[in-house]
Amino acid sequence: MPNVLEIESLRKSFLGPDGKQSTVLDIASFLVADGESVAMRGESGTGKTTLLNVIAGILRADDGRVTVAGREMSALSERARDRARADSIGYIFQTFHLLQGLTVLENVTLGMAFGGNFEKDRGRELLKRMGIDSHAAHLPRTLSVGQQQRVAIARALANKPRLVLADEPTGNLDTGRAREAVALIREVCRENGAALLLVSHDPSILAGCDRIIPLAEINRAGQAS
Repeated sequence: MPNVLEIESLRKSFLGPDGKQSTVLDIASFLVADGESVAMRGESGTGKTTLLNVIAGILRADDGRVTVAGREMSALSERARDRARADSIGYIFQTFHLLQGLTVLENVTLGMAFGGNFEKDRGRELLKRMGIDSHAAHLPRTLSVGQQQRVAIARALANKPRLVLADEPTGNLDTGRAREAVALIREVCRENGAALLLVSHDPSILAGCDRIIPLAEINRAGQAS
């Protein structure tokens, strides 16, 4: 089966308060196949969000190769990375990143417009499946935290991405809503043949994926030599 995500010799460092470079990611190889669901676990501060941001092209790696749906993200310009992300990646951010000046429905369909695949009916359908279709014309700030999280999930799935990145996608939901939300994420991914790379601390959420990988298993940063 072909891989939708290929990572090779990836390194990412940040400048620390002491003025020294601190390596956060050092990954020799990591692959995710088309349609596969992979859960990644690890302690806070170990680089999980940084890894997702590098995959999405939001951050640029220092070295190495990151290929998503046949495009080498690490070799693209910022504008080209933005377009590739709109075409192929759905990202469920831990902190939502909803646009407060747009309605709930406009937030969900905006990504489709960037990807050249505008379908307002699909946006409404996803909101209905998330149980928040009655809030389609509302502004995000009028919703509860849990409702905003569901809007963020619907937005990430709207453009039928090849790869869905989910950074603690249920962190602001109660247990029942969390399970429903993750079930929907997996269901929509299966319908569209999309792969899922999910980061979570919840064992019940992790357990439903095809593979569970501790980040420390693939990331050599911080390990004793």
